[in-house]
Amino acid sequence: MIYFNLTSTKYIVLTEHSIHLPSKHKKQKAVTVNFSDILELNETAVNKTRILYILHVDGIYDFPSSMIPSKKQYELIKNTIANAIS
Repeated sequence: MIYFNLTSTKYIVLTEHSIHLPSKHKKQKAVTVNFSDILELNETAVNKTRILYILHVDGIYDFPSSMIPSKKQYELIKNTIANAIS
Protein backbone atom coordinates (compact mmCIF):
# COMPACT_ATOMS: atom_id res chain seq x y z
CA MET A 1 0.00 0.00 0.00
CA ILE A 2 1.22 3.49 -0.86
CA TYR A 3 -0.32 6.46 0.92
CA PHE A 4 -0.13 10.03 -0.44
CA ASN A 5 -1.25 12.73 1.97
CA LEU A 6 -2.57 15.69 -0.03
CA THR A 7 -4.00 17.72 2.85
CA SER A 8 -4.98 16.97 6.43
CA THR A 9 -8.27 15.46 5.22
CA LYS A 10 -7.54 14.36 1.64
CA TYR A 11 -5.38 11.47 0.55
CA ILE A 12 -4.77 8.94 -2.21
CA VAL A 13 -4.13 5.31 -1.35
CA LEU A 14 -2.78 2.81 -3.87
CA THR A 15 -3.13 -0.86 -3.02
CA GLU A 16 -2.39 -3.96 -5.05
CA HIS A 17 -5.94 -3.99 -6.43
CA SER A 18 -7.38 -0.47 -6.12
CA ILE A 19 -6.92 3.25 -5.75
CA HIS A 20 -8.73 5.48 -3.26
CA LEU A 21 -9.28 9.00 -4.62
CA PRO A 22 -10.40 11.96 -2.52
CA SER A 23 -13.41 14.18 -3.03
CA LYS A 24 -12.57 17.35 -4.93
CA HIS A 25 -15.65 19.34 -3.96
CA LYS A 26 -18.88 18.94 -1.98
CA LYS A 27 -20.78 17.25 -4.81
CA GLN A 28 -18.10 14.67 -5.53
CA LYS A 29 -17.57 11.95 -2.92
CA ALA A 30 -14.33 10.13 -2.29
CA VAL A 31 -14.18 6.93 -4.30
CA THR A 32 -12.29 3.67 -4.24
CA VAL A 33 -11.87 2.18 -7.71
CA ASN A 34 -10.71 -1.38 -8.31
CA PHE A 35 -8.15 -1.56 -11.08
CA SER A 36 -10.29 -4.24 -12.74
CA ASP A 37 -13.08 -1.64 -13.02
CA ILE A 38 -10.94 0.90 -14.90
CA LEU A 39 -11.89 1.03 -18.55
CA GLU A 40 -9.49 3.70 -19.77
CA LEU A 41 -6.70 5.95 -18.53
CA ASN A 42 -5.95 9.20 -20.37
CA GLU A 43 -3.81 12.23 -19.75
CA THR A 44 -4.01 15.71 -21.22
CA ALA A 45 -2.11 18.92 -20.63
CA VAL A 46 -3.66 22.31 -19.96
CA ASN A 47 -0.97 24.97 -19.85
CA LYS A 48 1.67 23.37 -17.60
CA THR A 49 -0.75 21.19 -15.65
CA ARG A 50 -1.32 17.59 -16.64
CA ILE A 51 -4.73 16.08 -15.94
CA LEU A 52 -5.21 12.35 -15.47
CA TYR A 53 -8.62 10.98 -16.45
CA ILE A 54 -9.68 7.63 -14.99
CA LEU A 55 -12.72 6.21 -16.76
CA HIS A 56 -14.22 3.43 -14.66
CA VAL A 57 -17.47 1.46 -14.60
CA ASP A 58 -19.16 3.99 -12.28
CA GLY A 59 -18.04 7.18 -14.04
CA ILE A 60 -14.97 9.28 -14.58
CA TYR A 61 -12.53 10.79 -12.12
CA ASP A 62 -10.03 13.41 -13.13
CA PHE A 63 -7.30 15.00 -11.15
CA PRO A 64 -4.71 17.58 -12.06
CA SER A 65 -1.03 17.03 -11.39
CA SER A 66 -1.16 20.16 -9.25
CA MET A 67 -3.27 18.22 -6.73
CA ILE A 68 -0.30 15.92 -6.05
CA PRO A 69 2.57 17.26 -3.91
CA SER A 70 5.31 16.35 -6.39
CA LYS A 71 5.78 15.42 -10.04
CA LYS A 72 7.48 12.20 -8.96
CA GLN A 73 4.42 11.15 -6.92
CA TYR A 74 2.08 12.03 -9.80
CA GLU A 75 4.14 9.87 -12.17
CA LEU A 76 4.16 7.01 -9.66
CA ILE A 77 0.37 7.11 -9.37
CA LYS A 78 -0.11 7.29 -13.14
CA ASN A 79 2.37 4.50 -13.87
CA THR A 80 1.00 2.24 -11.13
CA ILE A 81 -2.53 2.52 -12.56
CA ALA A 82 -1.29 2.05 -16.14
CA ASN A 83 0.68 -1.06 -15.22
CA ALA A 84 -2.23 -2.50 -13.21
CA ILE A 85 -4.70 -2.19 -16.07
CA SER A 86 -2.44 -3.31 -18.92
